Amino acid sequence: MLKKDDPKSLSQSTQTVLVERLSGTQMSKPFTIDKGYHYAKIWVNNKGKQRIAISISKDSPTGALVTERVVTIAGGTNWSIYTTKPWESGTYYVNFTSNGSPIQGVTVARVGARLAELNS
Repeated sequence: MLKKDDPKSLSQSTQTVLVERLSGTQMSKPFTIDKGYHYAKIWVNNKGKQRIAISISKDSPTGALVTERVVTIAGGTNWSIYTTKPWESGTYYVNFTSNGSPIQGVTVARVGARLAELNS
């Protein structure tokens, strides 16, 4: 759910911090949220036929989950998530696993100073 932005906050452009092809049966891809950017949008296109499980963690692939749960998306579908609360600056990981089938697709992560910037 998107929330209304504070009109007094400074506008900054968004920044794409990750564009990766998905492969293998499990992988983790890091991205960084720099100071001044507090919101993130992660988009995944599952081009494979099998489901993949996706989680987002902080500091390491096995670190604390920053999303409420692990999400599973069907083959041939897209998925995206927005942060609705500000995240701290630092390194985050998008983690992908399958049931042994090859993962195919693309993931993109963008960050912005304000939530509304990620929806444009």
